[in-house]
Amino acid sequence: MPQMLFFPEPLPDEDFRSIVYRYHLMSSNSIFSESKEELFGIRSHKNLMFPMKLEYFCCRLPIGHSLRLNTFIEKHTWVGLIFCFLTKTNQEKIHMLMKFGNEKLYQTTLLHIAGLFSKQIRYCPECLKVDEEQFGICYVHRIHQLSFLDYCPVHYSKLINACPNCNYPLSKDYAEELIYQSKCKKCKSTMETPLIEKTNSITMFKDKLMQDLCKLRDYSDQLSAEIIQLKLMMKLWELKYIHYRGRVMKLEFLSEMVSKYSSEQLKVIGLEKTQLVSKHFVARFLTLDDMRRHVLFYIVLIQYLFHSVDELLSYNHPIAIQVPFGNGPWECYNTICEGYNRKVINRCTRNSKGSGGSTVSVEFVCPICGYTYSRLWKPEGDESRKPLVVSKGHLWQEKVKDLYSAGYSIYQIRKKTGFSETALKTYVNQLKYQMVKASELKIPYDTSLAIKETATTGVLENKYIFRNILLETAREKKTTKRITMLRLHPREYNWLYRHDSEWLNKHFPRQARVKEKIDLKDFDIILAKKIWEVTNQLKITCSTRIRKHTILNQLTPLEKSRITNMQERLPESTRVLQQSIEDFESFLIRGLNRIFKKLRMKGYRTVTYRAVLNYSKQYGRCGDETRAKIEMLLEQLNREV
Repeated sequence: MPQMLFFPEPLPDEDFRSIVYRYHLMSSNSIFSESKEELFGIRSHKNLMFPMKLEYFCCRLPIGHSLRLNTFIEKHTWVGLIFCFLTKTNQEKIHMLMKFGNEKLYQTTLLHIAGLFSKQIRYCPECLKVDEEQFGICYVHRIHQLSFLDYCPVHYSKLINACPNCNYPLSKDYAEELIYQSKCKKCKSTMETPLIEKTNSITMFKDKLMQDLCKLRDYSDQLSAEIIQLKLMMKLWELKYIHYRGRVMKLEFLSEMVSKYSSEQLKVIGLEKTQLVSKHFVARFLTLDDMRRHVLFYIVLIQYLFHSVDELLSYNHPIAIQVPFGNGPWECYNTICEGYNRKVINRCTRNSKGSGGSTVSVEFVCPICGYTYSRLWKPEGDESRKPLVVSKGHLWQEKVKDLYSAGYSIYQIRKKTGFSETALKTYVNQLKYQMVKASELKIPYDTSLAIKETATTGVLENKYIFRNILLETAREKKTTKRITMLRLHPREYNWLYRHDSEWLNKHFPRQARVKEKIDLKDFDIILAKKIWEVTNQLKITCSTRIRKHTILNQLTPLEKSRITNMQERLPESTRVLQQSIEDFESFLIRGLNRIFKKLRMKGYRTVTYRAVLNYSKQYGRCGDETRAKIEMLLEQLNREV
């Protein structure tokens, strides 16, 4: 493997593709694939943004060359930025692929970040002039390839990928050919673009985003997806967006964050307000895979939470859940206990209360006297609140019972012991009740039988009296409605309802409820009309294929239930529903306009069917007739722009 005789010295912030192409210009090779084969041992016309087989390439560098493999990766590619949002395992995998791999093993799924980099090489006209004067040649600047940055952050002039005068492309696909002079290759004119306003809020937002991207790229050796995820979780815990029981309040946080940014600012990172609070986005928020997929959003999230990358790097606020009232032991507050004001309680019971479990009720029981008290605990709450007495314990109860049985009054017991008068009254009343119950158990059998017979006689008397009252009222009012009897004689009616229900049902029967018949013909016409309206609205707002459940979810629960269970009785609504379901090819045609706009935003001057297919693989499944229709619509849209 012979070494190269020369290799161009990399220029400040030069894109790796530009370095490779300058070598091609300085070599004697007629086509680019020959130069690539010399450098990487791969014969291909593609000049990739993220190169492979760098170990082979570095071994081919001229003797005495000071450049190293990591220099190319860190100073002339954006791999460092992507590394910040990859796991440690994926970082190692990508590093090994770039070092030893080839195009067949190229992991586009890991390095491809949708919407982060421009698909076409972009230049700043002012930078082209400066580079030509200072270095004698123009080159591709790495910073100009960020898709959201449509201007040069140094000169604030609009970036271009084609000549502003003749619209001639400045580079070929896959960077096979790049420009090396400041004038257009075709019309030979000097290229100029207008300047943008530096103080514009969106420009300032983009500047801050670009600065943080560069800083993360430069500190990639200290970061990974796991580290960023951990720091974000710690910050959310500090801001109380993680519940005491562990639930991350994602929707609440994202709703609060979205309110701080305008629609124009969110459009810069390729998202909308409704998308950020959707179920799908909320479910994937803060996952490791989602961080790689939405790099720009997580840069804005870091700005929102930490204000700067430096603060993110230095931030360390561990998530630590406080144990309510510690791990013990705890004091006993019973004045007659030998463990009074001593830490003799070794166990407690903790139970979650209201507020989703953030409040905890802790109950303490003294093992010596049985004294039980509880205390409420809240995160960062006041633990000095007075405890609530649940039970005075068996020792206290025995003392009070002995004194009361000995003839002491409540006042005398309070004077003697210092116990609370309220607690004494409550317990003494319980003692009295227990004494009465005990005395009732000692009534002789004959006496008890006599009491029962007397009670039975009273019940029979009540029955006849209450019956006569209701019958008399029914004759006077000429009605047998139960509601009338209940309103006029509630006591008598309720007694008969409980003890003489058969007689009540016979003389005051319940009135059968008559269900109103539903006029389903009118309902069918109204519902069919609503389904058409819902479908037309979904065709405007829905970005997915309109299926049966998509339409049904827009109806009320009653409408959804009836059309699901009464299809034969709602023929018009059923027919309209079936016609409203979108077939696959109709969905592709409907979504074409949305994809066309997104591709135009990404820098496509002419949107072709191949560009649409690269954006969405679904278009590869359509038939020849649908493809012809799509191509015709694309021609029309391109003419209208």
